[in-house]
Formats: sequence, structure tokens, C-alpha cells
Amino acid sequence: MAVATSDSILARSLITDRRSTNFGLKNEVCRGKVVPCRAGGKVKGKGKGRVEVKAAVQIGGLEEVKKAKEEMGLDVVSEEELREKGFLGMRKTKLVCTIGPACCSPQDLEKLALGGMNVARLNMCHNTRDWHRDVIKKINQLNEEKGFCVSVMIDTEGSQIHVLDHGAPSSVKAEEGSTWLFTAQKLEGSPPFTIQANYEGFSEGIEVGDELVIDGGMASFQVIEKVGNDLRCKCTDSGLFLPRAKFSFWRNGKLVARNSELPTLSKKDWADIEFGVSEGVDFIALSFVNDADPVRQLKNYLYMRSSRSTRVLAKVESLESLQKLKEIVEASDGIMVARGDLGVEIPYEQIPTVQEEITRVCREMNKPVIVASQLLESMVEYPTPTRAEVADVSEAVRQYADALMLSGESAIGPYGQKALSILQMASSRMELWSREENRQSILHQRRLGVSLPDRIAEQICNCAVEMANNLGVDAIFVYTKHGQMASLLSRNRPYPPIFAFTSDNGTRMALNLQWGVIPLLVELSDDDMEANISTTIELIRRKGLLKPGDVVMVVSDLTPTHINSTAFQSIQVKTILNPVFSSISISQSSCPGKSDFRKKILNFNSCRSFRSLHRQRSRIYCATQEGDNKSNGEEPPESLFMKELKRRGMTPTSLLEDAKRSNYELNEDMKIGKEMGSSTTRNAVSTEFEKSLSNQRERSMELNSEGLEGLVPRAKLLLTLGGTFFLAFWPLILLTIAFFSALYLYFGPSFIHNGNKTSVSLPQYNYPYELLEDERISETAPRLNNVQESSLDLKDYRFM
Repeated sequence: MAVATSDSILARSLITDRRSTNFGLKNEVCRGKVVPCRAGGKVKGKGKGRVEVKAAVQIGGLEEVKKAKEEMGLDVVSEEELREKGFLGMRKTKLVCTIGPACCSPQDLEKLALGGMNVARLNMCHNTRDWHRDVIKKINQLNEEKGFCVSVMIDTEGSQIHVLDHGAPSSVKAEEGSTWLFTAQKLEGSPPFTIQANYEGFSEGIEVGDELVIDGGMASFQVIEKVGNDLRCKCTDSGLFLPRAKFSFWRNGKLVARNSELPTLSKKDWADIEFGVSEGVDFIALSFVNDADPVRQLKNYLYMRSSRSTRVLAKVESLESLQKLKEIVEASDGIMVARGDLGVEIPYEQIPTVQEEITRVCREMNKPVIVASQLLESMVEYPTPTRAEVADVSEAVRQYADALMLSGESAIGPYGQKALSILQMASSRMELWSREENRQSILHQRRLGVSLPDRIAEQICNCAVEMANNLGVDAIFVYTKHGQMASLLSRNRPYPPIFAFTSDNGTRMALNLQWGVIPLLVELSDDDMEANISTTIELIRRKGLLKPGDVVMVVSDLTPTHINSTAFQSIQVKTILNPVFSSISISQSSCPGKSDFRKKILNFNSCRSFRSLHRQRSRIYCATQEGDNKSNGEEPPESLFMKELKRRGMTPTSLLEDAKRSNYELNEDMKIGKEMGSSTTRNAVSTEFEKSLSNQRERSMELNSEGLEGLVPRAKLLLTLGGTFFLAFWPLILLTIAFFSALYLYFGPSFIHNGNKTSVSLPQYNYPYELLEDERISETAPRLNNVQESSLDLKDYRFM
């Protein structure tokens, strides 16, 4: 038989009063409605097939409890951060790390995940697909075995002219004045002073005298000769060639547009996208997106492949993409601000304002935005960042960017884990400062929804965030299928964190990039929202993450599956209470037969009716326990009412018997009244009412008499306490009196000030008019007749 215990989810959350269970149990199979027992005991089905119901509940209930624990979906990093810092102390800015040779081992990946990595980025420009497949496998294994929630993103190569791998371990240095050959020919090895380009037509349209810039200023060259499709250049500014360094050509101070001539998605990009879809990646980032057409094309391809959970991000890194920014943002699922390549095409001084504008547009259009490139560039070689880099990170957090990204710092740098910790500390500190100073930016609420349900959901989320900030709630719970409601809540940047419960793992991984959203994977019911709320709150509370007194705002918007059902959208504010468990214990050993079980239930119902007589409004849960009829915890403190009953020699049972006897007499009078007529009924009721009043008067008189009798003992007790305190301080009083008496005897009467012997005289009174007469204030000053005889010439002073 399935016997619920006090620490089981079966008895405290998953079974509710007078509701049918669905623990792998169908009413059609059981041939009867399954009514769970809130007070514990053996769960049985009504009607036929009771034995089948018992077995199904026993097996299905345990499986459901195990499944509920396994599908809690809260990653270990968020859980540990919540235990350590609380709800409001949780970091809301997400962190993206680029995986490279320096951090591709399982141990390094686990350290990055423990350090707060939310998304792992794989740059398809580097390494082979087998290498990327191995990294994705390691990340998925960490998520399954260690309880992490790390999403995977691949970054396509895009339409960019860059340096092929030159075979050097890290970088190649170019000295000023040296001559280099840039070619697209396939050469064996790495000839000295030779750089290979990835695009055969990279030199088309280039003239002698043009400037070739590497990686936005890492090194500069001047074209001195054009040999076929090759370029011979002279180094004008020494620097480094990093692997896959990008080319840009300048003429007369203007950028020569070369990437716009290339397709956004090359054959290699499509092969990489097919690889990512087959491996089940969560995000695909398109490089050098100049308009929205490639984004729409890729999303249509993913829709045909039934990969709706894969999100498409557009990288803004060209002047053309800035000109069509809103179009690209609307078509994509998110934006990455690639400041490194963007800084090549626009002046340096415009990067901060452009970054802030892109972040604002993404927030208005409800799309996540990632600030990337050179956040902590110095940590590629040094263990500490510059103060300017930390200020740059804090500014991105202040602008409420959804995520920050590390590139070479984690991919090839030896201090990737430390760089991640600096990002985490800087973002957490900036978020705390913004919240304490109440510097949450007011966002222009642009209406996004077109249909009525979308507009309703949008307004619900806007109002929910405003209420949460004003009420000071600890957390926001949202139940969503595709992540739209959680995204709308994140758009408004609330103070409390957003716990997004979803039954789709793809939605959970996609929400991992949203600001302030903590996604959880839970089985949700489309038809019973109250059951979803109670189940999830109880599961989190059992983990110790919710404490009594915490205030939670619940936002629900799940469309029911049945046609006749009505969609229910609501905002609820729930306060977590401490459940009180009664000492009634029902277990298998204490229930030998149906009669004993019914007696226990009868006693429990009697206790409930007894409590209602005394108007106690707190809720009592009857939890069953294994073993003897003893509570596992401490017994509740004995109330004053029970002490009074014991002092009088009475028990609650006797009071219940009196109540039952009075009810029985009332029923008998009512029966007699029915036989004798309505007048007799009124007399019986009035008689019973008078009896109850007389009983109350008698009890009140008894209490008053007992209070008068207890006056003398209380007075004795007060006198005893007063005398005790007086005796305790008596030596101190004697010592003080003796000390001042000795001083008086030694110094004599002069020790005490005598005011009678001191001569006191009043000060002389001066009339105010006499003072004014002495100073001659009323007279006017004599006019200066000879100005030229002054000691200082004003005309000379003017030019001193």
C-alpha cells in the first residue's frame, strides 16, 4: 500500500484536497475517481478495481515523486548563489565564454561553469568540426551529470577577409619598415614575411598607396606594389598578426568596402550551420549581417528542419548593419555587438554611443543583446585587467545589456577563469549599486503585440514588474511554454530575479541568455494552473530556497489544451508561510483495521470542529508518519488554553462530548418541535440559546472569582521581587552614603556650596538709545569733495 510520510511530496504538495491525482494513473483504468486522503493513510479508489488503484498509486506515486525531483531543473550554480546571496543578491547579467584550446578540457569547462558561464561560444573560424563536436559533447555531459545549465552557441565565419592559420603557436610580429607579401595562393608551410588570405579576390579594387589595417589597428601596412592578385606591402606601424586576423583597406581616410561584396552565408557557413543543427546547439550567431534577409533565410531553414528551439543571433559589426539596425533586430532573436570589427568601420569615439543605442533598441524590441569584443583584452597576456577595462564592463552592465562575452581572454588566454570571475564580480557590484541607488532606467514602452492575447500578455508583464518593484517582492515566478512571458518580464529589468518554469528544454536553454531569468525545467499542466503554482513553490521550498516570510509574485499565461477551456492570465502575490503539522500520526502499524482508521479521521474532524468553535484561523495540515504514533520533531508548545483545561481537570474530549450532547439535545428538541408545530420549534431554539447564555455567564463568574482569589498571591509575589531587588542593592547604597559623609567631614561645610554667602549683583543696564548716540549712527557721512586726491587712481587700477 502507498502510505504517505511527513517528508514526502506525495503528502504535502502533489496531492491536494478533493482533487484527482495523475500519478501515472488514469480514471478510465481505475474505473472510478481517485480521491487522495489529505490526512494520510491508504489511498483508495471508489467503485470497482480498488486493488488495481492501490497498486497504481503505490508505483505511480513513487515514480512521480522521483520524476518531480529529477525535473526540478534548477542548475547547481544558481542554487548555490541563491543560498549564499539570497534572491536580490543573484547576478542577473549573463556571461558568455568563447571556448578554445586553453579551456577545452572537461576540468576547465567545469571550472568555467562553476564560475558562472551561462553560454559556451564556439567560433567556427577556428579548429575542426570534430573538435567542436567533442566540446559540445563535454558540455552536454556536464549538464546531465553535474546539474549545470550551459547553452551552446556557434559563431559562423561570415563574409570577412582574414588571415589563414600561419602555423605559428600564437602570433607573428611585424616590425616597422619590413616588407610583406599578402597572397591568396595555397602555400606549403609558412614562408617568412608571407601572409595568406582566405579570399582569392581580396586584392580586387585595391590601388597602390592604400592602407592595409590588421584587426582594427594591431598593425598597419601601405601597399607599395600589386603583383597579379597579390599585394606587396610595407609595415608602417609595427604590431602582431593573430590567427584569423581581419583585413580592412583604407583610401584617403575612408574605408574601402570589401566585405559587402561577399555573401553573408558562404558554403562553409551553411556546412557549419548544418553541423550545429545536427548537434543540437541552442544559438547560431551570423557574422557581418548587413540586412535582415540572411536572418530570415536561416530562420526559414531552421523551421523546415523542425529546429524551432535554435535561436538566430545577428552580429552588428559593419556600417551597413547600423543603417538597417531596427530591421535586423526585428528579424533576429538577439543581437551581438561585435565592437572589434565595428570599430574598424566607424570612428573610435562613436563606439560608446553606438553600443548604448543598440542596447536601447534591443530592449525596446524585446531582444537580448550581447556586448562582446575586448572587454578584458589585457588579460590575454596579463593576470589582472586595467581599470579602464573594468569601467567598460561596468558601463555595459549599467546600460542593462543582457550578456557580456569573453573572446580571446578565455579561448587562448591563460587566465580565462580569473577573467570570468572579474566579469562576475564587476557585474554583481554594478547591479547592486544600481538597485541601491534606485537608478533603474525608465524604458519607453513600445507596444510589441499585434493580436489581443499578445497585448494582454505584454501589459500583464509591464504591470507585474512595476508591482514587484513597488512591493519589494523577493522573486517572480512565471510559467511559460516558449519563453515569451519571461522575455517580456526581463525586458523591464525588475529588481527581483525571474524564475521561469517551462516544460520544454529548448525554451529553457534559450532563456539562459535573458537578463535576470533563471530557467527551470518542470512538467506543467495546461489545465490546472493552481496545481502548477503549488507544486513548484513546494518543490523550491523543500530545497530550502524559500523561507517563511518570503513574498513571491506569480505570473501565469499558459493556454489550455482543451477547446472549451478558458485562458487564465493572472498576477498573484503569495507569501510563504510556515506549515504547522498536527501531532496526529497515522501509519500502517497504527491502522490495523478500517474502524481504527475511521476513528482517527473522526477525531481529526472533531479537532477541526473544536478549533472552529474557538475561531482559530490558522490552517492545520495532518501529515502521516512512519513508525509509532510519535512526531519526528519537537512537540508544539502547550497553549494557555490547554493548561487551563488541565488545571480544571478537563480535556478537549469532554468539551467535545458536551458539544455533541448539546447538539443531540437540540436535534431532539427540533424533532419534537416538528411534531408539535413551528411554535414549539421557536421555543426549543430560544430555550437552547438561553441555556448557552447561562452557561457562559456561569463560566464568566467562575473566571472572575478565580481572578479575585489570585490577587493576593500575585501581590505577595510582587512584594517578594521588590524586596529581593532592594536587598541586592542595599550594600551599594550604604557604600555611597559613607563615601559622601567622609567627604563632608574632611572638607567641612565648604564642601557643599552655600548660595546664601555669595554676593549677587545685577549687571548695569544700558539704554539702547545711549549706545546709538555714542556711535552717531543717525548722522550721514560727509561727502568726498576731492576725489582726485585719493591714494589710488581708479583709471590706473583698471589696467593694473
